[in-house]
Amino acid sequence: MTGTSVPPQPEDIALRITDIWRDLFGDPQMQIEPQDNFFLLGAPSLLALSLAERLRAEFGVPVSVLSVAEKPTVAQLTEHVLAHSAAGPLDEGEI
Repeated sequence: MTGTSVPPQPEDIALRITDIWRDLFGDPQMQIEPQDNFFLLGAPSLLALSLAERLRAEFGVPVSVLSVAEKPTVAQLTEHVLAHSAAGPLDEGEI
């Protein structure tokens, strides 16, 4: 074993983000598509704070409420996570 890790796959990230959304909305059966908008599904801005915190904890990448507002879909947040995962570990100053 070489100690290298496998980079996260977009499908796995999108599924995990979808699961987080379902948890935050309190509906484990909620149908969420990659282009669904977090806010148009009924999320208040305070829930965006919880989403940002959960994404930081889950993926170890910088995610702010502004990031969620600018990238409010599963697809856009997946791209955000992938881009920041490639950049290296989370630096507390980036939050």
